[in-house]
Amino acid sequence: MSDANSTDALFTPTLTLAVAGGVLVAAVAVVVYLLLRGRTTPALKQAPKAAPDEPRASDPSKVRVLVAPSPPAAANPPSGPRIPTLAPAGSSVGELDEELAIEIEADPIRPPDVTVVPWLADLSAHDDEPTQTGAFVVVDGSGSSDRGQRRKQNEDALFVDAAKGLYVVADGMGGHKGGARASNLAVDVVRRRFEEAVAADLAADEPACVTVAWKPAGPSMGEIANTPFDGELPRRAARLATAVSEANDAIFREANADPNYAGMGTTLVVAQFVPNKQRLYVGHVGDSRCYRLRGGEIEQVTRDHTMETEFGVRGPHGNRLARAVGISPGVKIDMILDRPLPGDVYLLCSDGLTKTVPTDLIGHILGEFADPERAASELVTMANTNGGIDNVTAVVVRVALPS
Repeated sequence: MSDANSTDALFTPTLTLAVAGGVLVAAVAVVVYLLLRGRTTPALKQAPKAAPDEPRASDPSKVRVLVAPSPPAAANPPSGPRIPTLAPAGSSVGELDEELAIEIEADPIRPPDVTVVPWLADLSAHDDEPTQTGAFVVVDGSGSSDRGQRRKQNEDALFVDAAKGLYVVADGMGGHKGGARASNLAVDVVRRRFEEAVAADLAADEPACVTVAWKPAGPSMGEIANTPFDGELPRRAARLATAVSEANDAIFREANADPNYAGMGTTLVVAQFVPNKQRLYVGHVGDSRCYRLRGGEIEQVTRDHTMETEFGVRGPHGNRLARAVGISPGVKIDMILDRPLPGDVYLLCSDGLTKTVPTDLIGHILGEFADPERAASELVTMANTNGGIDNVTAVVVRVALPS
């Protein structure tokens, strides 16, 4: 036999055995798989459906804060050291109505889910000043409110505490009972939270409670209209936003608990002057407004939260409110930061004033009457003289140098 034939003779049975062995191993593997599948499948079929995920237990040392997205990065960012922020400048998390949830150290006064959109009304208000022992400025204010010529009752509410620098205007909605209840409840909650903060000696400087992405001021602010600002929301501004959020919660809960108040809500504009820091913090929801008269020029500091301004809706529905306090579980709050100067005059008012009195005439009255009480009274009288089609409220605050 040749060497080739011998090799073929040896190779053929060896190959046959290898193939047979492979087939046998595969068959055993299939049998084992089927046995295991037969044993486990019934158990899977009988297993109860998995319970839905339980809500994550909240950490008492943390709270959730919804942060508005930062604006796009500028081509020439402002010079100077960068301020740490949880939402870096230029980050993009979607449109303005898509918030980014973060966790921060808990504040005993802060409820969860406070959404703050900060705006600058003065470029120099970007950096918060340390509290001084003496006042940079002094403020004095007064307010007036009337049901107008056509309404049966006054659903506006106001609060003035000139000594502590707190001023509040609310314009309720939701029927005769609901509107008045909502506005008064909002004012009362803000007042109580503010007084609690003062009583707890929270006026001392401490780290800010909330970090947010700064938003530029409105188009009328010119040079800062397209400039991104990042930084920590000053602690007092954060506490003011907390008070507005708690007012929202109180109204929403009561509206859902009592059918008589179903659907009630309110606009709200709150101003806190801090003379020892020369700062003004304005919390705002709705279409009640804050104006500033400076150097003879009047300017609207707040931006109306209507369907037109928020969503671009025009026509008969454009003036409807897109935001209000108490109509939903959460509320987005505009927080305006300003640096009041001696000679400035500020006005907080409901839309009952702006519906009937032109802006230039409002500015003229604010400039003509030095006494805040007289100026507020004249504005309400002018609104009624021009038809008084709605409840009207005006709170006037004048800023001066310390004597």
